[in-house]
Formats: sequence, C-alpha cells, structure tokens
Amino acid sequence: MADEPEKPKLSVVAQNSQKEIDSQYAKEEINWALLALAANIIRVARGAGKASELGRQCARVVESYQHFHETAGRWPRPDEIEDMLSLRYREPGGLTERAQEWSGAIQTMVQGSLQVAASQLLQQTTQERAGESEMFRGLEIIERQRDENRRAREASARTGRRRRKTEIDAL
Repeated sequence: MADEPEKPKLSVVAQNSQKEIDSQYAKEEINWALLALAANIIRVARGAGKASELGRQCARVVESYQHFHETAGRWPRPDEIEDMLSLRYREPGGLTERAQEWSGAIQTMVQGSLQVAASQLLQQTTQERAGESEMFRGLEIIERQRDENRRAREASARTGRRRRKTEIDAL
C-alpha cells in the first residue's frame, strides 16, 4: 500500500458566496409571494379567488421584501420585480410560424384584457379603450386563422369528393 501514489486532496469551491446564495433564496421568496398575491387579486377581481387571503398575502410580500433587504443589504430593483411579475410569454420551441402567430395573438388578447380590467378598476376610460384595441388586434389574428382553416377544410373536402367521384366513375 505504501507504493500507491498519494491521492490529490479535493476541495469544493463555490462560485457564489453564502450571502449571494441567501440573497437569491430571499429573492425567490419575494417572487412566490408576489405571484400568489397578484394571481389572487386577478381572480378576486373576476369574481373568484380568495378575498379572505389578501391581507395575509400582502403581509407575506412585505415580510419577504424585508427579509431580502436584511439578507442582500438592498431592496429589490424595479427591473427584478418587473421580471417576477412579467407575463412575457416564453414561446416553446419547435412551433410552426403559424402556431407562433396564434400563441402571440392569445398573449396580445390576455395583455389587452388585463389592461381593460386594471383600467376599469381605476375608471380610466382612455386606458380601457387602449386595452380593448389590443384585445381586438389579437382577436383579428385568431379570426383570420380560423377563417383560413375553415376554407382549407372546405377545399380539402371538395377535392376528396371529386377524387371519390372519379374513382366511382372509373369502375
């Protein structure tokens, strides 16, 4: 055994300091607290959701902000909060151009709908109209694609009937 070469001593070197790791965890706490609150507010506004949970969820958001401040030594930046609450759709890979257009249209409708809802809560007529316009832009794309699909099905059905008639006539 004395002939065996000495094994090198290995040590783990972390790329992030404990403070950075703890700050990232605290940031995730804010993320979940904000998402839960935002989702519940939207649901309550539409007539569902749990209004009784709003106070507790607000307190959780404040607690998570405070914990982040204590851990990171700063408040979360506005861009970090915007990223947490962003509805920017992440398109799954491998979709056709047409499917991407469809998904984009649905996202446009969702964003317009949220604009309408927020504007109605604050009685902001001009912003409400802007949200409606955005919704209808998305709807126009959906309607166009549905019309194109219907015409393609009808054309395919006509072609199939002609082909069957030709086969029958050939008998």
